[in-house]
Amino acid sequence: MGPAVKDCAKLGHQAEEDAWRRRTRAINLSLGAALSTIGLTVPVVLAISVYTGTPLRLGLDQAEVVLLALTLLVSHMTFSGVPTNILFGFIHIVLFLTYIVLVFAP
Repeated sequence: MGPAVKDCAKLGHQAEEDAWRRRTRAINLSLGAALSTIGLTVPVVLAISVYTGTPLRLGLDQAEVVLLALTLLVSHMTFSGVPTNILFGFIHIVLFLTYIVLVFAP
């Protein structure tokens, strides 16, 4: 194999790595934007409602409030710094599927 072929192989590998980095950066930016939007909007709206004395209505049924509370509890347990395992992921999937079932078959 000549040096030109090795250089072409190296350039191809570098192009793949660059594409992988760009894709990873785009995914991280989109996930970060979604997390900051959701994670900051709700607490700010809650703080404004408390500050102004305006009652805040989430528009949730009792089952959905329980599901929201369970999701927040499980999320806190998952992200509190303790080592996680597959059980936490399974619980999140079960909660999500329960939500889907409640959306389509209340």
